[in-house]
Amino acid sequence: MLAALLGFAWRADRRNVLVVAVLLLSGGAVVIAEVWFIRDMVDAAVAGRWTRCVTAAVAAGLLAASAASIGRVQSNLELQLGERIGLEVDRQVLTAVSGVPHIGHVENPDYLDRVALIRARKSWLTSALWNVGGVANTAVVLTLGIALMLTVHPLSALMVPAGVPVLLLRAAGQRKATALLDRATPLTRLEQHLTGLCLSPDANSEIRIGAAGDGLDERADRLWSQASAIEARADLRTARFAIAGSAILVASYTGALAVVAWLISQGRAGLGDLMMVVILTATLTRSTTSLAGSVTALQRAVGLLDRYHWLRDFDAGLTPASGGAAPATLRSGITLSGVCFRYPGSEADVLRDIDLTIPAGTSVAVVGPHGAGKSTLIKLLCGLYEPTTGVITVDDRPLTAIEPASWQSAVTAAFQDGHRFELRLAEAVGIGDLPHMHDESRVEAAIRAAGAEDVVAATPHGLRTPLGRSLDGGVDLSGGQWQKLALARAAMRTRPLLVVLDEPFASLDAPAERDLVRRYAETAGQVSETGAITVFVTHRLSTARIADLIVVVEDGGITEVGKHEDLAARRGLYAELHRMQVDSYA
Repeated sequence: MLAALLGFAWRADRRNVLVVAVLLLSGGAVVIAEVWFIRDMVDAAVAGRWTRCVTAAVAAGLLAASAASIGRVQSNLELQLGERIGLEVDRQVLTAVSGVPHIGHVENPDYLDRVALIRARKSWLTSALWNVGGVANTAVVLTLGIALMLTVHPLSALMVPAGVPVLLLRAAGQRKATALLDRATPLTRLEQHLTGLCLSPDANSEIRIGAAGDGLDERADRLWSQASAIEARADLRTARFAIAGSAILVASYTGALAVVAWLISQGRAGLGDLMMVVILTATLTRSTTSLAGSVTALQRAVGLLDRYHWLRDFDAGLTPASGGAAPATLRSGITLSGVCFRYPGSEADVLRDIDLTIPAGTSVAVVGPHGAGKSTLIKLLCGLYEPTTGVITVDDRPLTAIEPASWQSAVTAAFQDGHRFELRLAEAVGIGDLPHMHDESRVEAAIRAAGAEDVVAATPHGLRTPLGRSLDGGVDLSGGQWQKLALARAAMRTRPLLVVLDEPFASLDAPAERDLVRRYAETAGQVSETGAITVFVTHRLSTARIADLIVVVEDGGITEVGKHEDLAARRGLYAELHRMQVDSYA
């Protein structure tokens, strides 16, 4: 655990780590030295040795000033380092999340709860790091303090063994509190989601029209109250054990003072000894309490680090140990053999017994009713999911034998629910091929390929225009304009092996669709020269008919495969959908 904590801090700011470590260790020695000089000052005053008294007083004052200065500098450095450690934790968590080759984990509530807990409680790691230093500081204070106490009488150090039950009580309280806090995480995450909806410009229109604001707010309040009640119970349990520990410390404190008072009455100790024991007892009490708090903080951090390591190691069994690179071009194509897919935790297959061969250079239209499994099929082809059973091969190589990152870098896609990247317009397009994100000529070519020139022309600053209402001076776009930018993003990669368009025209009007269908046909013809396969999902059969091959998905299975003319002549689902669309246009 210590190595992991120091690793976060070292990566965040190694210079500050070294300085804080020196300050922590020196601070404890300064405090004990100050107490020594205070005793010397009192004894010298009682004996009438005024030169020594003044010298000791000056030394104690200088040490007190040094302790205060060390504390102030240390606090400032810890604050700076804490912020940097928080950023480092976020970076590590996001790296762990994005390092998983598939997307099933970000659809898993348990996984998301762990991520939310780590990000919400990342201050625990920073606190634990300071407490590691605090333990070292406390060790210095306790060691030197006990040594001074023993110079008075062995019994004056009565409070030292009292620290053991205090530590045990604090540890027991924290174990019980941690078990409770785990139950609050799902409630907190849902409350934050509902609050985010109420603050979202996109959701606000529907919330206001549906008069749902009060209901969402009340539900968020209930969730917050439930989570707060759980956290309060956790704090109460910790407090009970802490109070019991404090009672033990008070008893030992009283005992130590009684011993010194008895020694003074016997003439075996002086007022300087009494002053030193009073100060040391208070100091050691604070140190013992601090040590107990440090143990509590370290316990919390251990639980959090366990979750972090679980996230970091999550993909260990998911990525092939020696996966190869994706081919430069497709020769034979992509084949699905006996493919079934079931979402984790589900009892039913979303896709069943999928057998499909897509020759290299082919354009494929996937059609079917909503919920049939079309988008899931697309995500399997993209390598975003792995089949539950069956195999997908690329040029006769199992897709699982290809490095996921290599295959996904050979895929380009535009989805109906594509994300609205609130960046500068050029960046919102260029992010489709990160190495060329700032290549303006590549971005402009992608915009032309997607027919999105009108989107650029409608903005005040062209490619430099900030998009979205979250940016200062940002311009909001219509659904169709955002969709065109998604298509432009998909056009950034010029030599993909697989082009995926999942209902890319759904937000566009009829004239825009006809124009993009024409452009799409041209683009599909160009990429097919390198063996690339183009797969698009659509509900508009006028778009599907330009494909070389049409695949009909119904109830999780493929029911029909063929060309438009052949399928329209049959009495299957495709022919029925075709007749319905012809009748609706008529």
